[in-house]
Amino acid sequence: MAIRERKVKNKRNSQGILTGRSGIVYDVNVKVYENGRQKSIAKRGFATRREAELYEAQIKLELQTGSAAMVGHGPESKQKLKEYLPKWYESYHHNLAKSTRYSYWSGISIHLIPMLGEVPLNKLTPQMIDDMIAQLREKGLAENSVRYCHRILSSALSSAVKYGYIPNNPAKNIMTRFSKNAGRKYEKYTVEQVQQLLAFVHGNVLETVVLLAVLFGLRLSEALGLRWRDVDLTHRQITLRGQIPCDLPKDAKIVPHLEPLKDRDEGETRSFPITEEALPIFLRLRQEQADQRRLCKLGGVKYYDNDLVVCKPDGSPYLQKRISVKFNGFMRSTGMPKIRFHDLRGTAGTNMYNLTGDFYAVSQILGHSVDDFSQQMGVNLKINTVTTRYVQVQEQRKLSVLTAYHQAVFATPKNAAVGDNSL
Repeated sequence: MAIRERKVKNKRNSQGILTGRSGIVYDVNVKVYENGRQKSIAKRGFATRREAELYEAQIKLELQTGSAAMVGHGPESKQKLKEYLPKWYESYHHNLAKSTRYSYWSGISIHLIPMLGEVPLNKLTPQMIDDMIAQLREKGLAENSVRYCHRILSSALSSAVKYGYIPNNPAKNIMTRFSKNAGRKYEKYTVEQVQQLLAFVHGNVLETVVLLAVLFGLRLSEALGLRWRDVDLTHRQITLRGQIPCDLPKDAKIVPHLEPLKDRDEGETRSFPITEEALPIFLRLRQEQADQRRLCKLGGVKYYDNDLVVCKPDGSPYLQKRISVKFNGFMRSTGMPKIRFHDLRGTAGTNMYNLTGDFYAVSQILGHSVDDFSQQMGVNLKINTVTTRYVQVQEQRKLSVLTAYHQAVFATPKNAAVGDNSL
């Protein structure tokens, strides 16, 4: 028999650690004939019969297709996850965007290694992964973060399959099912709430970056990377050419280069018009920066001319993380419904769509694919396909959408206290 029950006095738990309690485990032993000699492909200690049967079926399938050999039995397959995962990350992280690398390594170092690090690669089972997911949920980790940890682990194990270290990916055989709409729901502000937010942020050091996000739907990295050379006040046009690098050092004074916009190749841009309502904001800000530059010169203070629209008093760049932390603290002081900085972008898109119904123009302003944005707005995908194929969005159409939104926002702003101006 290929699968055999075995009683043990000291059964291992889902992390492969001995529990001190007795129990039943399942061993798999498949006979292989190679060059006239009999060999065995064996794996012991499955916690359930189902896991053992899945492993047996996988081995038999590989034997039938001629791909089995002795996959999962070399020295590499016996390395522990705490050894394999860092090596995998080193070779794999070049495939990731710079902003994603940090989150991948955080998932590996903070969650995966502490919980599964002692388990050998070829001993990892779906049940161990299910138990890890359950424990992460019990700790209170957000559902999207739990799902993200599973995605990282599955990606690493898929590479191990390709390398021939293990015969299959146990992360793809788990019993856990993630809801498509899992995760914490964040607010998207109404036009009236946007008016209230702008009243609170007026005069605050966060004012400019908040305005760019909530009025035009810029990502934080895009707002911090916007340069004056890309803001044409004569023709009233903004052309986004890049975003601030995510790996700037804490004390950075100079921005050596911009990274490509998200989901776009090097050199690709995104443009949209400046409305009549928004133009005074840029004129005021440009004058304020000119005055600040002059004061620095008079005071003998070095000014770092990075040509940034959003910058510190000495012209140096802000770090994304610093702005996010400051924004969270600022929002707590306002007493308004909790919102992340990134949700300002969603707020802009939702309000533009609700006011005009022009989902295609809104998607072009935000830089979304039409498919993604139409799904978010609940628009029929068949209509979306026709629109994508046959409608050419002109700058005038984008201007109409932005004008409708900005006129609504600046109509009658509510009174609110001015926020803290320190950073």
